[in-house]
Amino acid sequence: APIRDVTEDMCGVYNNFFVAKVSFFQSQAVQGFLRFVDRQGLIYRRRLGDLMIHSLTIYAFAPPEKIHRFLDFTYEHATVDKKSGCVMWGGIQ
Repeated sequence: APIRDVTEDMCGVYNNFFVAKVSFFQSQAVQGFLRFVDRQGLIYRRRLGDLMIHSLTIYAFAPPEKIHRFLDFTYEHATVDKKSGCVMWGGIQ
């Protein structure tokens, strides 16, 4: 059976395609976190990307039962992080 469980060792949430409830991102907790991330300047100084920001936000604030991993299509690319084994860049098939 496909593994849909959300665990701490998961790769990032690929944001080339995702479905989200806008009110989740508008919640006070999430807005506070995103303002904090923005104020740190890491987006500009360390190139903290949207994949990492979205992943951190979703894993930190969304209940695991509300996160659905789409397994009906593949996201692929030849660039794989050697340490984590996660795809770093890719496209949807």
